[in-house]
Amino acid sequence: MEPDSARFVAMPMDDGTQTAGQRMARPAATGVGWSGAMTIEVGDDVAVREPGAEGGSRSRLGRFAGDESGAMVIFGLFLLVLMLMVGGMAVDFMNGERQRAAMQQTMDSSLLAAASLRRTLPPEEVVDDFWLRSGKADMLQSRGADVDLNGKSVWANAEAEVPTVFMHMLDVNTLKYAARGRAEESVGNVEISLVLDISGSMRFGDQIGKLRVAAKEFFTTILSGESASTTSINVVPYAGQVSVGPTLFSRFGGVRRNGDAGAPDDVRASCLDMTAADYANANPPASGRPQTAKFMNWTIDRPTMNWGWCPTDNSQILIAQNDLAKLNGFIDGIRLHDGTGTQTGVKYGLMLLNPAMRPHFQAMGGAEVPTQFRNRPLNWPTERNADVSKYLIVMTDGEITEQVRPRFTGWIDRDADDKDNEVYNGVKDPDLIDGTDYDIWNGQKIDPNLSIEKDKKGNDIPYRGTELQNQPSSNRTGDFTSRASNVQMFTDQCNLAKQNGIIVYTIAFNAGANAADQMRACASHPGYFFQVDGTQKQIRDAFQSIARSIRQLRLTQ
Repeated sequence: MEPDSARFVAMPMDDGTQTAGQRMARPAATGVGWSGAMTIEVGDDVAVREPGAEGGSRSRLGRFAGDESGAMVIFGLFLLVLMLMVGGMAVDFMNGERQRAAMQQTMDSSLLAAASLRRTLPPEEVVDDFWLRSGKADMLQSRGADVDLNGKSVWANAEAEVPTVFMHMLDVNTLKYAARGRAEESVGNVEISLVLDISGSMRFGDQIGKLRVAAKEFFTTILSGESASTTSINVVPYAGQVSVGPTLFSRFGGVRRNGDAGAPDDVRASCLDMTAADYANANPPASGRPQTAKFMNWTIDRPTMNWGWCPTDNSQILIAQNDLAKLNGFIDGIRLHDGTGTQTGVKYGLMLLNPAMRPHFQAMGGAEVPTQFRNRPLNWPTERNADVSKYLIVMTDGEITEQVRPRFTGWIDRDADDKDNEVYNGVKDPDLIDGTDYDIWNGQKIDPNLSIEKDKKGNDIPYRGTELQNQPSSNRTGDFTSRASNVQMFTDQCNLAKQNGIIVYTIAFNAGANAADQMRACASHPGYFFQVDGTQKQIRDAFQSIARSIRQLRLTQ
């Protein structure tokens, strides 16, 4: 019987003594006939034949069917086609994005040009011209503009269809892109209170002359360009007191003690003696406050100064102005006075930025408040939707002094005779000019070089007042307020300004250490305090730095 298969195994001899050359191959019994494994040994090598090891077409087909060595070729071809498709799409998208970027660049350039406040052409025409010159006029779909007194807002929309190079094989023939934008340029509302020291010490080294130059350059810088129409400047000159002028004096319910309502501006003075309660807030003073007495404390320098602790009304506050000529003329006309009441200067500077003053602005005539600023002061910057920046700039050349007052304050003589009606300290006050008399101690003789005042008989007034320091000690009352109290009121007003969103700049102009410390503490930031010497350059540089800072803040807010 033929075996189905042969398997050769090595079988050792029974006695185990044959050599390799003597070994025989014999079949291993498998039950029927013989079938098994056979080994053929030659030397130490053994050849083994396994069953089913013969060839045949069936075996070859089986091996071919199980062979996986060609599968990666098919997968690679599939990936290649996919990569070509993705690459083609990327090319189309990149081309489309390039066209969109160019369209958006034209959009941005046209809108920025159209929104510029320096251009006088209608904004729509500027936009159209940009798109026409760029060769993309067919892409511009719509445009428009909103223009008001404070600025322009210009918008536009554009669309473009870009043909595809590869994606058309996927039945996508074009890609659509859109560009849109809006550009705005506006001039924000700005309110500034400039609080300036006009005390007698400003005459030394012609500091007042240097201040005039610096202040006028400040006005020019601040009011340059389109910003002038939305910028208002208050100027608050202060000495020992601040003159609010006859209109506000009346509106505040002030009570005149000297009866000088009919006197000329270089004699009449409109200062109010406020209390500590008035310095605890940013509001106008309470009604019924008395007029500050007419007097001098320290020696007067008649060429540069007017008589009075309270500035005369030709140096009263100037309200909400943007007329450069008027501002410059006002600065040039300021006269120096006695005392340093910085706390009162800051009080009025802050008050003129307070929205509570709006009814007073609205009631005042155009000569005092320009028509376009009757709606000011605007709301505090800290209030919601407030479209305004407010700045308080305080300049001094010395530290805050105590507030002194004379015992005798003079009377108005309302009769028409020439009798001596007033007696002070045993000295008769001659009745020389009905209606404008002051007491003999603290009254003012107008310098004939400035203006001549004569009595009814045509004679020059034969007296001039005496400074309080040169009067008998009994003519002087105790301090109206102490230096320490005034410094505290100054600090309170500075803090109120900052709490209401006002940016405070301060300048110590050739001032001592105490004054510099007071100014430094008042400023909104250490960088907003300027300590300068008495040179023209330094005071000019300080005011110019502040002006540039305000303009920069206005652009970025």
